[in-house]
Amino acid sequence: MLFLFVNFAYSQCNITATANNINNDTVYICSGNPVDFNSTGGCDLYLMTNNFNDGTIGNGWSSNATPMFNNPCTFGPDGSGCLWIGPASNFPRELVTIPFSVTTSCTICFDMIYSVQGVPSPCEGPDLPQEGVHLQWSNDGGATWTDIQYWAPNGGHDPNLTTWHNHCANVPVGGANIQFRWYQSNTSGNIYDHWGIDNVIITCPQTETVWWTGYNGFSFNNYNPPSFVPAQNGWYTVHITDGTYINTDSIYIFIYPPLSATITPSNPTLCYGETSVTITSSGLGGTPPYTYLWNTGATTQSITGGAGNYTLLVNDASECAPAVAATTITANSIAITANAGPDQTLCNTNPNVTLTGSVTAATGGIWMGGTGIFSPSNTSLNATYIPSSAEVISGTVELILVTTGNGTCPADTDAITINFVTFQGNLAISANQVNCYGGSNGTATVNIIVGVPPYSYIWNNAQTGQTATGLSQGIYTVTVTDGNGCTNTSSVTITQPQPLTAL
Repeated sequence: MLFLFVNFAYSQCNITATANNINNDTVYICSGNPVDFNSTGGCDLYLMTNNFNDGTIGNGWSSNATPMFNNPCTFGPDGSGCLWIGPASNFPRELVTIPFSVTTSCTICFDMIYSVQGVPSPCEGPDLPQEGVHLQWSNDGGATWTDIQYWAPNGGHDPNLTTWHNHCANVPVGGANIQFRWYQSNTSGNIYDHWGIDNVIITCPQTETVWWTGYNGFSFNNYNPPSFVPAQNGWYTVHITDGTYINTDSIYIFIYPPLSATITPSNPTLCYGETSVTITSSGLGGTPPYTYLWNTGATTQSITGGAGNYTLLVNDASECAPAVAATTITANSIAITANAGPDQTLCNTNPNVTLTGSVTAATGGIWMGGTGIFSPSNTSLNATYIPSSAEVISGTVELILVTTGNGTCPADTDAITINFVTFQGNLAISANQVNCYGGSNGTATVNIIVGVPPYSYIWNNAQTGQTATGLSQGIYTVTVTDGNGCTNTSSVTITQPQPLTAL
């Protein structure tokens, strides 16, 4: 009996996308890392695709062997049905396709099995060298046939033949009317030399167009875009078409949030007398939970340590690089102190204060208090303080020097009191008069009663001693400056006797 079937060719396009060689719907990357998209696929024209699961020979065939579809000896390689060449005919036995238009880029693939030699029919297998199956082609309507491949039985017990194996071959010649057949030219009789076939596929590649689209306007025309660094999460899709059929595959790129780490307190200082301090790490961003590794080997979030350098690695649930943080613990070998200098007393007529502050174990200081002005600034230890008029009138002001740059140690303070005063005490001048008319042997001495030494003197005749000498008749003024810089002035008159007259 001859079976004839109409062939129904169809196209199919397949495409598979990967990102960084990962074929998942979602691919995770680290922030700032590149993505390498790749795709594989193609479009094929399926001239034949038969798996015989419907219990028929399928499309595109003719056969003189009355094939069996009830799996009398074995199931197909996937456990489903197959086509079995049983005892219905002697030889030659053949499966012949209709003519196809093919090129040498087309392929024929199928699964085939021989029965084992000596098993009862319909499962008795070929064993003699001429009892195997030929795969052949013809371009003249079947008048002549040429082997593509022949499978000799090898005695009937070769496991490479008596178990299902897949075979593929390129079409050796192109043309518009090429037929193929599976052909067994010799058998030992109807009840001998049986075999099966399954999953017959004849395909020809088609011209395809491939392009990518994706988040934020991403596009590329071909299979494999260049590497790039995505800025945000998003879908990316590769498309393939032969002009009629289209297929796609998509990948979602998920970017792990960036991970950072901090250590608090930052660069702490061990105060004078302290031996250790606790520092604590924190992970920020990333994908919690976090794990911690200190250069001491500790894996806790907080550690206690003495002076030295400490580094930290923080890992999160992603496989991204750890965040790194570092800190240095320093130790003060001396105490932090502030010295505002000694208290000062200044004359209220010249009240500007020259400050002489100093600090130890700190990087600086700041002056506080008062309502006046610090020049050049209140962070200059040797600033000049210009008091307000209210402070001068009140007679006193207190300034406080506070240490700065103390690290994590408490600041120290020191105060200075500044008093504004007037000249203290009274001036008293005694004089020795000139004893001759026209003479210049007068003297004047100034004395300070209950004052603030040391004193300096300036007379209006430029003498600078407490006593002015060699004075002639006239008025003499002295200005006295006391130890506070205050001044007071007093005057004295030097007289001379009348001139002598002749009798």
